[in-house]
Amino acid sequence: MAEQDIGTGRPPPPVHGRAPVRDRARRTGGARYIRHGGGARQGRSAAALVTAAASLLVALAPTAGAAEPRPLVPARFVPGPCPATPEPVPGRCGYLEVPENRARRGGRTVRLTVAIVPAASGRAAADPVVFMTGGPGADAISDIPFLVDSGVNRDRDLIVMAQRGTLHSRPNLACPEVDRFYAEAVGLRYDAPSTGRRLVAATRACRDRLTASGVDLSAYNTTENAADFADLRRALGIERWNV
Repeated sequence: MAEQDIGTGRPPPPVHGRAPVRDRARRTGGARYIRHGGGARQGRSAAALVTAAASLLVALAPTAGAAEPRPLVPARFVPGPCPATPEPVPGRCGYLEVPENRARRGGRTVRLTVAIVPAASGRAAADPVVFMTGGPGADAISDIPFLVDSGVNRDRDLIVMAQRGTLHSRPNLACPEVDRFYAEAVGLRYDAPSTGRRLVAATRACRDRLTASGVDLSAYNTTENAADFADLRRALGIERWNV
């Protein structure tokens, strides 16, 4: 198993985009790597619009500070019910509560759903597997059926956490304003300036709504996301796990 020792407490490396889909784990140099990716290939125009919207949302967000995030309040794992999903989660759940922005004192906290699926063998190895979905921004909880079917939890417990800002986290940074734009864009000319202005307006409306509700958009980044997983490991009392 490809193993990452983060016993020093340092955050794991940043998570980049998804790898291509593989139907099974493949062996490379004696280590196993689970490769997983998104669904059907979309058209070039739709992909370009998605990229433009994501870039604009980041550009409109406040700039994050240069200081390295420091935990201001201890993270905690709270047991709780599993979320309602099309296929029930085959394990126990709860949520990780962490600071929204570790570089700012007195800020609010966010809650990230955590699912722990037991080893199928019934005799779990001491070092579990933690799964990080790609994107970033994809819903990791929805990947659990694929992971179980692939045997990722064959002889180790499987830990899956909803990354900050995604569907099963609070707050959820979904943008229905942008979704409505894409529904309307089917009948619009892709490269028309008016289409671009409508995308900008939809993205700005989403940004304004989120910031007005108190969301600190600058805190939804790879650094904070990596620190969330380091906090999860400590909160669960795990010395070493496999990413």
